[in-house]
Amino acid sequence: MSPHPAPTHPHRARSVVLGVLLPALLVAGAALLTTTWLPRLPDPAVLHWSLHGPARTGPFTELVTVVVALAATTWLLFTTLVLAAGRTEGARRVLVGSAVLLGATYAAVLLGSAWVQLDAPDAAAVTPSATPLVVGLLVAVLLGVAAGLLAGADPHLPAADPVPADAARLDLPAEARTMWLTRCTVRGEVFWWAGIALWLAAAVAITSLSAQWWLLAVLLLPALPLLANLHWTLQIDATGLHARALLGWPRLTVRAEETLRADVVTVHPFTEFGGWGLRSRVDGTSGLVLRRGEAVQVQATGERTFVVTTDDATRAAALLNTMAARSRGGATT
Repeated sequence: MSPHPAPTHPHRARSVVLGVLLPALLVAGAALLTTTWLPRLPDPAVLHWSLHGPARTGPFTELVTVVVALAATTWLLFTTLVLAAGRTEGARRVLVGSAVLLGATYAAVLLGSAWVQLDAPDAAAVTPSATPLVVGLLVAVLLGVAAGLLAGADPHLPAADPVPADAARLDLPAEARTMWLTRCTVRGEVFWWAGIALWLAAAVAITSLSAQWWLLAVLLLPALPLLANLHWTLQIDATGLHARALLGWPRLTVRAEETLRADVVTVHPFTEFGGWGLRSRVDGTSGLVLRRGEAVQVQATGERTFVVTTDDATRAAALLNTMAARSRGGATT
C-alpha cells in the first residue's frame, strides 16, 4: 500500500467555503441589499421588459422571491455535487466554479433589475438598460473562474507499490520513447448539436412563458460547457494520461507515478454517468465519456478512479501501465 494515505475529498474545507457558502452569501447579500432599496423603487416595479418597454409590473418582492427560490434549488443541487462528487481536481474545479458562477448570476439579476429602477417615480418612467446585467454576468464569470482556480489541485501522491504483474503492458525496449495521441469527438455529434438546439429553444420558451427575461441568461450558461465538451485530445506519454478539451479547458490529468493500474472496461454513458462529456459520480469516479463502448479505466492513488472512452483502449491502457511501471523503476509484483 502507498505510504501516503490521502483524504477521499482533498480540500474539502475549501470546497465548502467556495462551492457552498460563497454562492449562498452572494444570493443572500443581493436579496438583502435589494430589500433595503425597496423605498427607492417604484411600486409597482417593473418585473419584466419587452422590446417596447415594461411588460409586467408588480411588487419587487415578487421578483426577489422567485430568484431566491430558484437560487435555493440550484444551491441544493450543487451543494450535493460539490460535497459528494468533487473528489478529483477536475470535478472539483468545475463544480465549485459552476456553483459560484450560478450564485453570482442570480445575484446579478436581482441587483441589475433593481439598479435600473432606483429613484424612478413610477414603472412607466423606468428606462430599460442591459448594462447592469451584462456587467453583472461578466463579474459572475470572473468569480466562477477564480473559484475554480482556487478549488485546489489534487495532492501529489506517488505510488509506492509496483504495477501488478497482471496489468497489460507494451513490449518496449527500456530506452524506447513513445507517445499515444488521438482526437475524440462525441459520438453522434449531430444529436449533440440537436440537444443544444433544443436546450436553447427550451430556454427561450421558459423565458417567454415565465415573463422573466433574465432567466434566458441563466439557462444559456450551461450551453458553454456543453460546447467545450464536444472535442477532446487524448495523450499518453512518459508523464501519464492527459486529456484536454477543444479550447484547452477543462483538462483531465493522471500522472504516471500516481497510476496504480489501467484496464479496459465497457462504458454505458447514460446508465453509468448520466450523460456524455466530463462527468463525475458520487463514488468519486471521474469520467470523460464521449461514446458508448470501450474505455480506459485508471485506478490512481488517493482512492481515485478515472474512466476515459476511446478507440484502441487496449493499447492505451497497456502503454499507461508501461509508463507507470517505468516511473517507479519498472518494478512489478
